[in-house]
Amino acid sequence: FSFPMATSRVVPPRYGASSVPVEERRFAKVLDDGERTEFVLLGYENCIMVVATQLRQLGHLVYAERELDADQDAEVFSVRVLLGDRREPLLEVCARQLIANVATTSHRSVLLCLALKQMTPQTVRSVLTTIIENRIW
Repeated sequence: FSFPMATSRVVPPRYGASSVPVEERRFAKVLDDGERTEFVLLGYENCIMVVATQLRQLGHLVYAERELDADQDAEVFSVRVLLGDRREPLLEVCARQLIANVATTSHRSVLLCLALKQMTPQTVRSVLTTIIENRIW
């Protein structure tokens, strides 16, 4: 990754709408912690993939989706750490807040790839704010 400037484009669907991103956005930003962070947001038909990295790698992979609880008619969010430290509470908090934001306007699930030098509440808050400001859902 190395993005000199922000880019955003819409890719017309071909051959399988879910295999080709419908929308793609790439940019870099220096966060509140002073670290340059690169972002990639890919919008697919049924999923949104978000990469936020300060380490030039994918890092932790977290999958989040909205489920409907039939008994309570309420939204329930399911979050699973696919790769990375399952004991890191900020991973789940970040993914849960992201899927809650996505669920307000979309039915899609979220795959979050997070590679931060320091996993602090302030850094995670900056990452979330940046993603939501540049959302593709």
